[in-house]
Amino acid sequence: MATHAGKTISVAVDLDPNTDIADATAFAALTWVEVPGVGAFPDLGRNEAISTYNTFKKVEKGKGAPDFGGGDMEVKRISGNAGQIALRTAAAKNLHVAFKVVYDDDTGADTGDFPATTEYAKGVISGPRRAGGGDEDMLLDIYGLGFTQALTVEPAAIA
Repeated sequence: MATHAGKTISVAVDLDPNTDIADATAFAALTWVEVPGVGAFPDLGRNEAISTYNTFKKVEKGKGAPDFGGGDMEVKRISGNAGQIALRTAAAKNLHVAFKVVYDDDTGADTGDFPATTEYAKGVISGPRRAGGGDEDMLLDIYGLGFTQALTVEPAAIA
């Protein structure tokens, strides 16, 4: 069973806010910088609100507009790191960003030789704000993320 342990988060910045990224190939072609020290990353993926209307004969349901998730990203602050500098710069300048999440779930040749699951997301970033704490707590930056696009690349067997 896969867990979040070992996954990596990378960022690409300065994207056109008015253009969706076409597909996994276009996402993969972006210039990615790894962000070390990530301790929490928000939910991402397509979700539509379910609208309900009760009539005298039945309950009718429909799907609303898609929401691709978001929330807080928690990062142990590493001042001179290129990935964290990219996050701070993008948040300060109101730039659109993309994230690449690579899970540590590749299987190897003995169990089917599947590569790691990769998720991509594009959206906005705010912050950072500093997490409070005591003398034994790490200095953390917390970024607000709002995704406007998301894509999961499910692993396929390597031929």
